[in-house]
Amino acid sequence: MNSRSRVFPLVDSLRAIAVLAIVALHAGIYAGALADTAMTRPYAYRLEAGVWAFFLVSGLVLYRPWVAARLAGEALPSARAFARRRVLRIVPAYWLALVLTGLIVHGNDVFTARGVPTYFLFGQIYWSDTASSGIPAAWTLDVEVAFYLVVPLWGWLMRRLPGATPAARLRTELLALAALAATSVLYKVVVLWTGATGARSTALEPLLTALPAWLDVFAIGMALAVVHAARAGSVPAPRGLGWLDARPGLAWLAAAGVLWVAAVPLALSDQPMAGWTHGEFLARHLTNTAIGLLALLPLVFGNQTRGLLRRALASPVLLWLGLVSYGAYLYHLLVLGKLGDWHLGDHLGRVHPYVGWFALALAGSAALAAVSWYGLERPLQRFRGKGAARPEPTSREMAPAVAAERARA
Repeated sequence: MNSRSRVFPLVDSLRAIAVLAIVALHAGIYAGALADTAMTRPYAYRLEAGVWAFFLVSGLVLYRPWVAARLAGEALPSARAFARRRVLRIVPAYWLALVLTGLIVHGNDVFTARGVPTYFLFGQIYWSDTASSGIPAAWTLDVEVAFYLVVPLWGWLMRRLPGATPAARLRTELLALAALAATSVLYKVVVLWTGATGARSTALEPLLTALPAWLDVFAIGMALAVVHAARAGSVPAPRGLGWLDARPGLAWLAAAGVLWVAAVPLALSDQPMAGWTHGEFLARHLTNTAIGLLALLPLVFGNQTRGLLRRALASPVLLWLGLVSYGAYLYHLLVLGKLGDWHLGDHLGRVHPYVGWFALALAGSAALAAVSWYGLERPLQRFRGKGAARPEPTSREMAPAVAAERARA
């Protein structure tokens, strides 16, 4: 199984599906799938839930080593090594894609006096006029980078909270994350109802794309990491989630149901550029979070070799695409832009426009992503240094925490 994570071996496949969703969403703009009269319009917009899935995965994967160390009573991972790893993983590939975008896309502001510090230092989301410039999709990287600063700080803070036993430390972690999520929700409510964004709110309002607005999503991923770490070495899902083990597809069916509710009864896709009402904005955030969470749950808990869904997600093609998904995400808008310059729509013949735009955008971005991965990203991993990737605690090391949690359950 070609996966970057031995703890969550199928998470790369979810990354791949999230990238496919984002590429399909943006390809749909060129293909007409988002036109007012298109039947696909309500559903195509909901593919943006892929972004929420990315953030949930980050909270899960990045926080697990920190909470596992705390529950086991061991030293925390090195913050310096963590930072070095994150810089090597994110920055060089992004800077390369940004340079290419600046050179290829006409009329961009990447290399202006303001653009250089704004885009290269992950600051585009903090101003309305740059939020959708540079690499427009890279606004999510600004949120991720801000979260990277929070992870070591949060781990340090949790280490200083009371908890003499693994069960007590588990309760402290979950209560603190619940408070963090509630604070993020309150932040959004205050921003929306104090009129800071006006009567309607768009998808790239600086106050609503900054990290505080996303901390509830990250906190949910972190909470999954806490529960998973507490049950290290235990295959069965936590109490109440036992159905995930034998029937993981039900979670994805439920995710599809939430998507339908958001698209049809709630009609959350109606005016994405003009913005949503405050209630619609919160409903959009809630439903996208639910879609991402339901998709992620079967890949965190239960036997990861059991069930048709998990066997399908173990596909080498999906896992490979997940491996290079970062590059595909960075380059797909550049590819779509060039296909538009070449008037692709005039040359598709009998190929359905949705199929043609999506297939060519995916092929082009995957090719560039492969070059980025094998030529730059993977070679840089050798410089991560010792201690950068702290091993996950073994089943024996986590036995006390697991026993305590089982007794408590």
